[in-house]
Order: sequence, then structure tokens, then C-alpha cells
Amino acid sequence: MRNGEDAAEAVLALHRLMEDAAAWVPENIKQRLAALPQLPGATGRFPSLQDLRHQVTFLASAIETEHPEYFTNYLSWYAEYLKQRGLPLQVLRESLSRLEMFYQSRLDPAALAHVVPVLQHGQEIIRQLLEGPAEPVDAPLPADPTDLVTLVETLLAGDAPGALRIASRCEPAQDGYVSVATQLFQPALYRVGDLWQRNRITVADEHVATAASQTALAEMYDQSRPKPQNGRRAVIACVASNHHAVGARVVADAYSLNGWDVDFAGGDVSPARMLARVEDHRPDFVGLSASLPHHIPALRATIMALRGEYGAKCPAIVVGGLATNQISGIWRWTGADDWFQDAEAAIRDGS
Repeated sequence: MRNGEDAAEAVLALHRLMEDAAAWVPENIKQRLAALPQLPGATGRFPSLQDLRHQVTFLASAIETEHPEYFTNYLSWYAEYLKQRGLPLQVLRESLSRLEMFYQSRLDPAALAHVVPVLQHGQEIIRQLLEGPAEPVDAPLPADPTDLVTLVETLLAGDAPGALRIASRCEPAQDGYVSVATQLFQPALYRVGDLWQRNRITVADEHVATAASQTALAEMYDQSRPKPQNGRRAVIACVASNHHAVGARVVADAYSLNGWDVDFAGGDVSPARMLARVEDHRPDFVGLSASLPHHIPALRATIMALRGEYGAKCPAIVVGGLATNQISGIWRWTGADDWFQDAEAAIRDGS
């Protein structure tokens, strides 16, 4: 029990010290390498405040869930991001080393016992990446089925009607909306994210693609024929700080088309707001989405709030989203009743 309490206190300390750490690390690097800012372009190679905030956020999530993979997966992703923009991985190695120095001076031994091993594991990952063979920046992306490649190009052009035409061509005889959304639009949006990471597109391009997909999916939904009402109700939402609502929207639409009365609460729903929605709608089940590792603790907090309020009368709670898909069984840590990988699985196994 004490080990779990120490981990919880370590997480609280990381959040409490986040701004101090984010400010101290870049400044320490600059002081240590005083000549570096005089080199052309060197100032852009220091970790920013936002870089450090992200690192601490993922570090805290890894410690709280007891899954270091959340931290190291992020570091591997960010290392690729830096590489594709021509920035040296030494930036990341230096910031991790300085973070460890900062915490060594500010945390008590019990907290350090949880923080330092994860940080050192992260540093080892970066060391391996530095020693490994470098891939060319303009390496071709893996081949995809024709419809997926075409859909990605269409979404990036902001062509929602064109995306709808592609979807209509691919639509199977049954469960068309759900199948196309999960088998075509979902991987297409993952592909868009990959293109951004590889510096092939801008953030603005990514937002255009997301908006076009939402428009096309909404039109597909409007053209679908829902089943008769079955008298069952659901509340579906993204947990606090999760603004990636496309997947949860698809799940809500899927249940609605299958005859459920669905209240879709949208993104960034706090535990208090979720309690209010459940009180108003009295659902048979609650669906919650987590896209990033730091949404997993928010998922657990929401579930604990619901169980604390309703006890044995709490509706069934099902979770999903990319963060729950990354680590097998993490949904059990949140206290949920079940987990579904995507909307198709939710409808097939949950309704």
C-alpha cells in the first residue's frame, strides 16, 4: 500500500513542479553550453517550455498507471518528430538528463524511486536511437490500399463531398456507416497524423482533414437508416482534456443507428459534468474515450466519481480510444466494466 501512496505522491509532485522544471531545464542547458546560442539556428534547438511540459505530463502518466511504455512510446514518437525536422536527438537526451538532475534536487527519496527509473529508461531509448542507423528524412511511406490513399489526399484537400463519394463507393451492404468510419476514415486520420509527424503536412492541414472527415461522416450518418428504438439509453463522452472527439462521435452515432437513445456529451467532459449528464439521462451504459496517456488517469477519476455517486446502481461503464488500445488490459486499471477497440467492436459485442 505504501508503494502505491509513494507513486501517487510522486505524480502530485511532478505536476506541482511542472512549471519550475519546464523553465529550469532549458536555462540550465543554455548556461552549460554558453557558446551554443551564438551558432546559427542554435537557439531553436533548445527544448521549449511546451516540450518540457509534454515530457513531464507523459512521465507522470507512466508513473501513475505503472506503465513506463506510455513515456517511452512518447519519446520514440517525439524522436521521429525531431528527426523529420532536421533537429538533433541530443536535444531530447539533454532535456531528459537535466530533468533527472532537477528532480534529484527537488524530490524526496520515495518519490525519486518512482521517477528516476522511468527517466533513465527513457534516456536509454534515446541512446539506442542515437546509435541506430538513421533513416533518410524523405523515406517513402508504406503503401496503402488505393481507397485509403485517395481518401487521405481528399481529406487534406478539405473535399468533404469527395470523401463522401469515396465512402459511398466503399460502403458494404450492412452497417455501412460504422464499417466505413472504422475501416476507412479511422485509419485515414491516423495516416494524416503520421504525415504531420513526418513533417509532410502542417497542423493546419491536419485540422482541414479532420474537419472534412467530420462533415463527410455527418452526411453519411444523415443518409443512414436507423433501427427502431429499443428503449435503451447511453451517454458517451471524451474525458477531461481529451478534445479528440471524432472516434467517440462515431461510437455515439453507431449506437444511435442501432436504436439507442444516445446523449453525446462531446470532448473535454469533467467528472462533475459527466455526473450531471448521467443524472439527467439515466443511461443503461456510459461510454468514455481517452486518446492520450494523460487521459487515462482522467478516465479513472471519472469512473471513480460515477461509482462513488451511484454505487451498485451505477450504469455499466465501457471505455475506448487510442490510449486504451496501446496497452493491453489498461482499461481494468481505470475501473471500467469493459473495453472496445472501436465502434464496430462496441456494436458487435456491446449492444
